[in-house]
Amino acid sequence: MENTQTASLISISSTLEDPRVDRTKRHSLTDIIAIAICAVARGADSWVDMEVFGKSRKEWLSGFLELPNAIPSHDAFGRVFSTAGEHAQSRHSRQAQKGRVGHSVSAQGSRSIRCDCPGHRRTRSITNMVQSTHHTLTRIEPTMPDTNFTVYFIGGQNPSADHADTIEELDKVGARLVPLPRLESEDEIIERTADADALIVSEAPITRKVLSSYDHCKAVLRTGVGFDCIDVPAASDNGIAVINVPDLWTREVANQAMMLLLSINRKLLEQERSVRENRWTPRISAPVGPLHTETAGVVGLGRIGSAFARRIKAFEVDLIAYDPFISDEAFEAVGARSVSFDELLEQSDYISVHTPLDDGTYHLIDEDALRKMKPNAILINSSRGPVVDEQALIKALQEGWILGAGLDVLEQEPPDPDNPLLGMDNVVLTPHAAHYSELSMSLRPRRYGVEVAAVLDGRQPMNLVNPQVMEVLPLR
Repeated sequence: MENTQTASLISISSTLEDPRVDRTKRHSLTDIIAIAICAVARGADSWVDMEVFGKSRKEWLSGFLELPNAIPSHDAFGRVFSTAGEHAQSRHSRQAQKGRVGHSVSAQGSRSIRCDCPGHRRTRSITNMVQSTHHTLTRIEPTMPDTNFTVYFIGGQNPSADHADTIEELDKVGARLVPLPRLESEDEIIERTADADALIVSEAPITRKVLSSYDHCKAVLRTGVGFDCIDVPAASDNGIAVINVPDLWTREVANQAMMLLLSINRKLLEQERSVRENRWTPRISAPVGPLHTETAGVVGLGRIGSAFARRIKAFEVDLIAYDPFISDEAFEAVGARSVSFDELLEQSDYISVHTPLDDGTYHLIDEDALRKMKPNAILINSSRGPVVDEQALIKALQEGWILGAGLDVLEQEPPDPDNPLLGMDNVVLTPHAAHYSELSMSLRPRRYGVEVAAVLDGRQPMNLVNPQVMEVLPLR
């Protein structure tokens, strides 16, 4: 290696993306050096080779502390630092252009490295750096928990997904995260996750067969509000906590439901299309309800239903709601009158559905329910597709039983290209995206890690779906 060959290892700044480096610690530079030393000692010949070794920062550092007498050769160490520069150069350049580069390390020949830091620059021998790194790690982190738990994230191999926050929280209890692709068969789930201590799932079918196969699984977290893909009674029978995430996108879903309602009410698609087709017609085809003085019905007054109720109430509607599982105070809190399900169907000009999917709500809005609705009624569903009998809804729209529908969810997602709903002018469809905002997306990974880590650590999570499990799974 030529002495003139230098390469920036990596930028330790607020934008650093490598999950193996803890950006919040004052010894992040030490971490990087230790990782490189440990990698070479285990046979890595470049930064890319390091990907096959270890799973977490603590595993890397633990491995380094176990190698006091196995310091790699200077040449091998230099190669790792040099190839690291090639790996990180483009990112380093981008950060430099923004003036956000922090510390960086460079290979300087085969026996020294150069450390460029804000305000000073120095070159140190690899031998001295190895010795001081080992001393610093021993002093700062004398003990580090072993990796005691394995957590599988089924459906977690989205290339754009960032699991760093989940990993950070799980790391606190000695758990490692293993992302898996989407799995749809029971046998494949059992085979791929046999040693699971916990699962994080998006849509995978976590059935009684799956749950009964585990020897020491303690938790299953569903990455959304609904948990219909998990057999909750079976989980309780097997001493497994079921967790959901019901509160990170409440406002987003309520906003989406309101948007769907207004789009149908004001016939947004019709107006937008007329302008694009050079037809400037300053009126809307009848019927167009005024909203104020009309009746809006909310089915389900949980978090999202209540948030929607507060929004629609601001449009000066007569607000009614149906939810047999909540107190009178909950109706009063949003200014709604409590009515029966049939009364809601018969009286409402607008109906928004906000229920979980279970045996009691499957096809809750069926042909019988649709026939009871007003001919000018608009149906909004942002809960779960199967809550509405889709074939009955298609028939109701085609035959004019109701005026229109706004749907963020369908029974089959995505729908078949020949689904009649796709060709209806009185239907507005969105792709199960009501949950989305940049804020809600950024909060989720850490919540997943916090909740699963709590159970693995013997603590009760914030959102335990099956509290009865604590009779057999002690959670403080």
